[in-house]
Amino acid sequence: MRKNRILFLIVLMVLIPFVGAKNYQESAGSWTVEFNSSQSFSIQKQQLNAESGSAWMVALDDSAGHEVAGVFLYDFQNLISTDNTTILDSLIDNLLAAWQVPSSTKSSIWIDGTDGRQGEGYSSTYKRTARAAVYPYKSHYDSFYSQNATKNLVVYGSLQDVTEYNEIINSLHVMMHVANATNIKVSPSPTEQIASSLTASSQTAGQTRGKYLDHSDTEKQSQESRPETGTFMKDTQRDGLGRITIINDNNKMDALAVLTDLTKKPLISVYIRGGESFNISNIKDGSYDLYFKLGNQWNQDNSKFSENEARYKLGEPLQFTTKETWDGTQYSTWTISLAEAVPDANRTIDKVPVSVEEFPS
Repeated sequence: MRKNRILFLIVLMVLIPFVGAKNYQESAGSWTVEFNSSQSFSIQKQQLNAESGSAWMVALDDSAGHEVAGVFLYDFQNLISTDNTTILDSLIDNLLAAWQVPSSTKSSIWIDGTDGRQGEGYSSTYKRTARAAVYPYKSHYDSFYSQNATKNLVVYGSLQDVTEYNEIINSLHVMMHVANATNIKVSPSPTEQIASSLTASSQTAGQTRGKYLDHSDTEKQSQESRPETGTFMKDTQRDGLGRITIINDNNKMDALAVLTDLTKKPLISVYIRGGESFNISNIKDGSYDLYFKLGNQWNQDNSKFSENEARYKLGEPLQFTTKETWDGTQYSTWTISLAEAVPDANRTIDKVPVSVEEFPS
């Protein structure tokens, strides 16, 4: 009996350090954030306005809904010197000031495999110590200015106690995904009856909607029968990194874009009004065909345009790939436009008219 009790105590002592820690992995725009914590969090993500670039916030809310911590991911337009700690310290001060911290003490820190800075100070408003850390992502030597520099900074701020703060700081790891760049020009088909050309280029895209032309002509269509841009007629589970932006800058006709596998099986079908665009993310690696139809007066019952319908297929499949490189993850992103050609496109793809029977359904 005594031997069994001793064995139980030994096993318990071995297991204790591993109990309760949870691994969090969150995607925010082109970033992935990973950390461990014994706390339970509800994660909120938001893209922030930044005059000198772009930024994402990954907010950590506790079980009571309090925002107790957050990771801020900055992508600046210009290089920032990482040799000058003043810039890093100013970011710490800005974050702590939001928690009503009048002053803070700063120190160096090793975080996510690189040198960074951290600061802490007491907040009388929250009646606790607030802490923040900042470090450069993929800092490199800028030979022109003879300094270490980066365009990306990571900031972590916390109202947690020091043990919970250190738990995340010691496990924090971020990765930025970089889109592959290939410019494609798509030529019009010889038999096309509307004056438009299809172009494609590879560039960064997000899950957003935008207007490109004045689409007053399309507003003449029956508003009751027109789906909103971004209305999915069909969708499947998407867990990749690939992205495609479809711009319908033909302001006289709406479009239905259909992404299929190479057996013509429809995977994604989305409606895009004339003069608007839609971006689809999380596309798995593979080869896909793109079909689309243009027209007016959408008929939902028959999944077709009642007026002026024209149907096309991109002459070559779209390839989506993902690979790891020294500076992050590279993935394929395409932009498809229905009117103007890309000025610096370096190869041409035809679009092929298809019959009603050939169009995927």
